[in-house]
Amino acid sequence: MRKFIKNYNNPEKFNEDFIYIKRNDDVLDYIKHICKALEVLDGIKFLGASLNSDESEIKPRGRESSGYWVDIDESRLDVIYLTFEVSKKDKKEVIKKKLLFPKLINDFYFIIGNNRYYPIHQIIDAATYVTKDAVKLKTLLMPSSVKRKETVVKDMDEEKEYEGFIFKINLFSKKINAFQYFFADKGIQGTIDYFGLTENDRFNIIDVEAPHKDDYKYFKINNKIKIEIHEDLISKLTISFVAMIIELTNIRNGAEDLQDLEYWTKKLGARFTKNNTAQLDKGKGILISFRRVLDGSTKNLLRLPKEDKEDMYSIMRWIIKNYDILSKRDNMHLSNKRLRVYEYLLYPLLRYFSTKTYWIMNRKIVKFSNLKSVVNISPGYILSNTINNELLRYSNTVNAIDLFSSALRFSKRGKQSYGEGGRNVATKYRGIHPTYIGKIGLNASSNSDPGMSGTFTPFLETEGFFFDDKAETPTFTHNKLKEGVLNSDGEPIY
Repeated sequence: MRKFIKNYNNPEKFNEDFIYIKRNDDVLDYIKHICKALEVLDGIKFLGASLNSDESEIKPRGRESSGYWVDIDESRLDVIYLTFEVSKKDKKEVIKKKLLFPKLINDFYFIIGNNRYYPIHQIIDAATYVTKDAVKLKTLLMPSSVKRKETVVKDMDEEKEYEGFIFKINLFSKKINAFQYFFADKGIQGTIDYFGLTENDRFNIIDVEAPHKDDYKYFKINNKIKIEIHEDLISKLTISFVAMIIELTNIRNGAEDLQDLEYWTKKLGARFTKNNTAQLDKGKGILISFRRVLDGSTKNLLRLPKEDKEDMYSIMRWIIKNYDILSKRDNMHLSNKRLRVYEYLLYPLLRYFSTKTYWIMNRKIVKFSNLKSVVNISPGYILSNTINNELLRYSNTVNAIDLFSSALRFSKRGKQSYGEGGRNVATKYRGIHPTYIGKIGLNASSNSDPGMSGTFTPFLETEGFFFDDKAETPTFTHNKLKEGVLNSDGEPIY
């Protein structure tokens, strides 16, 4: 036996890169993306951030005269410096703030208040996920969702009914026809071009009296205009175009109105204010905010072709065109998940900025002092919230094995997770999935909900903080099957 053990060569070796993966997490990168997302507000510009890890330069928190004095030896901390420019009309001010953040010791743990805490991995959705009736996109400051409802459109000649959808974007607390954003930014013809439907002049908006041609289907918008579509182009996507245009137009609209960007911008603004004189400016502001919703962090996390994540318009186009596949994706599959550590520790800062952002957006009058208050955050804000984070494990042990197991622990609980901390979690999410085999130690999982927390195997291979190198969701071109992504029935293979 001793000879066997001595000569045995185990082909499975511990993945040291994964065990020490926390040292590759860049807190400053996350901080920059969170602060950059504040530029969704007109008047706030993020100028930069820096990190000082030299603890000899960190002054104790509080004031000596107040009796509240914390010795620096009781916590191991870094300091993050943030710089913003706040402006409103003729007023402008550069504001510098600092934040205390726990220092990662030996790539494993924090020391806060002379106590040791282990940050475990959190498993969350990789930017997009599916609910019962929507495909949702997570961004740093605010989520957006795309819903659709079935509808039918009749052609003018045969009065045949064609099935399509009305797509709604739920953003800024409003559920709006998706094309209101596209039309206000690109016009109707520009939107048609953007979705790639103008090849060989096969999708056109024309005068209602124009003669009909062979091989085309015609759909009446109102008494002035109609849409002609080549029969080879008829699909649920093009019928959805027709349905959404009909929903957005009225009996007075002519072809010129539909190509007028100012008309659509004002129409968009009218969804947010009843003041007729303010609707155009409000619409312009909403378009700016719509583009800024896509922050740099979310853009990097979305593993899509560059042309599908250039801005919010390209992502919404991708969701609309691929809705059938996205709505069928398996939220439990590990390829649709990712890991995070520093992100959930920074969640209090994200929540603070999100609350302030919504507050500013919902104000009728925004003053210079209101904008300044958005970035007015105390140095200990993150640190005070870190202590109460349920994903930190307190320990005073010196057992090296415990340290090792702590490095492999994971949870699906916590902020921005299922049921916000484990409440109201569907039964299926409490279970296990075939993709867990070889990645999660099932013998170290809970009996009641093994899928919600447990321990990774030390052999786990990852692609950074993703579980594999697959695209986060399949890229799919309308009416085409991509080999290896869909089966013959058009269903996702995973």
